[in-house]
Amino acid sequence: MKTYILNTLNKIKQFGETLDIKTVLCNKSWWVFNDSNEKEIYVFQENGVLLVSLNGKVTRATWQYLRANKSLIIGTLEESYMLHPAFVNEKILALQQDGTNRFAFMIDEALLIDVNITTFEDLVEYVNAQEEYILNDKQLKVEKSKNQENFMNEEAEQYRLQQVDMLRNKAEKAWKKEKKHILKCDIKYLSYTKWNKRIFCILSIVACILVFLFCMFLLNELPKSDIFALFIQFMFIFCILLPFILIYLQKFLKWLFSFCGYTPNYENTEKKQQFIEQYML
Repeated sequence: MKTYILNTLNKIKQFGETLDIKTVLCNKSWWVFNDSNEKEIYVFQENGVLLVSLNGKVTRATWQYLRANKSLIIGTLEESYMLHPAFVNEKILALQQDGTNRFAFMIDEALLIDVNITTFEDLVEYVNAQEEYILNDKQLKVEKSKNQENFMNEEAEQYRLQQVDMLRNKAEKAWKKEKKHILKCDIKYLSYTKWNKRIFCILSIVACILVFLFCMFLLNELPKSDIFALFIQFMFIFCILLPFILIYLQKFLKWLFSFCGYTPNYENTEKKQQFIEQYML
């Protein structure tokens, strides 16, 4: 088995960290790369026997895989070697000689045509191409994982917003059902309603007095024969316009009092918002 010095030692080591050599080696015929035009074939058997064919001449050797340090021991009659798997794919296997930066390369004979390696330069180019492919594939997996994570985060956020909307809708419905009961127990709301009632009563009295005075003024200016008919007409118009007059006068008076600082500081929306926030906790 011929070994070669490879400059990309550190990069290649990373590819063999999860390698299961025993699964890769057995039940295959491995063509050992060399540049001497000799055909050297290794056949690893599961019982620990290694058949070595050199240009058709077969010799027996032994092999053993040590899980402790992930090393491969190959023994012949003359000597034994400790090799560490450094790079592998479905076609080619690189083994680093222990304590050196020298590598032996074996190619699956069934896939030898697909690899198309005849020189050491072809081998180095192949290893570099595989390195680039693996790094790109790893980067794509990382990007895909990030995209999936972002997608899951977006879905989780959408689900959270949907749950918040559903809970808010439930809170709105609960507020409509319990609004009267809640406000009846609220001192500010009671003060607010009393203030409104007082304003409405004052406005009603003022409006009635103003309309009455206006009618009296008109009646005094008209002939007495037409007074009754005109009075009926004015009362009819008054009954129609009075609600609108009261509403606008009430708004005007509330604005005037608010501008002067006399209205109670209470808003129904604040109470509703407090109820919804507590409901959603």
